[in-house]
Amino acid sequence: MRCLALVLLLSACSSAPPAVPDTRIVSLQPQITETLFAIGAGGQVVGRSDYDSLPAEVTALPSAGTALTPNVEAVVGLRPSVVLVEDSAGARLDLLEPIVTVEALPWLGVSDVGASIRRLGELTDHQTEAEAVAQELLASLQAEPPETGRRTLLVYASDDLATGPVWFVQRNSLHGAAMHAAGLINAVDEDVSGAPSLPVERLLSVDPEWIVILSSDNDLSDAGREQLVHSFDALTPLSAVQTGQIRVLAGSQYHSTGPSLSGFVGALRSALPTVDVSN
Repeated sequence: MRCLALVLLLSACSSAPPAVPDTRIVSLQPQITETLFAIGAGGQVVGRSDYDSLPAEVTALPSAGTALTPNVEAVVGLRPSVVLVEDSAGARLDLLEPIVTVEALPWLGVSDVGASIRRLGELTDHQTEAEAVAQELLASLQAEPPETGRRTLLVYASDDLATGPVWFVQRNSLHGAAMHAAGLINAVDEDVSGAPSLPVERLLSVDPEWIVILSSDNDLSDAGREQLVHSFDALTPLSAVQTGQIRVLAGSQYHSTGPSLSGFVGALRSALPTVDVSN
């Protein structure tokens, strides 16, 4: 009986999608979910990924796994007219496409993001709002790397900062574009493929003038912030340690590759107030 019920649900999900106003969306990518709410289409979202946190109200929605590990039964139970994922090699389209309509959106470079935001507007009948969000994000990120500026390393908070490897923001990424827009030179001044991590020996060799630690903790205490700032104290040869130029940006919005990236540029400028952004 349970199998029969699942078959019926699969059949319903595989039928033609309804008209746009009745679209039921399952988004298995946090930045896509955030964007749907930003363009005013949050009411069409019926399911989210396990890692969605923006905006805050999205956590009230049922989760259905991730693009890498979709919970197929949960997806089917939500009766989506479309499932949205990022167009990446790891997305398990093979598990989803036989049973639901899936759209994979590119989200790697700045131009990709603009095009995908506009596509979300088309899917949800929120073209005007999507265009405004796309324009704002593109305006904040489209900048050439500065010729001069502070050599800065953006690293992700972890318990291993002092011992490595240190996970960092690579130049050829959306957060790397945000660094350029904020007037910063990436201390790792080369395009990186694969996992962006540095062993301690390489970190000492790179020797950034500034270090900004990105924490996804929305409730990071002052003590927690201080602990992160002092994570590198044992690495005394680092210029940033010697001069005390280590900052913390705490909040899930700083990990986002959705519309929150617009605010990330301003947050970087505020965190490093001596950066020249006049270019």
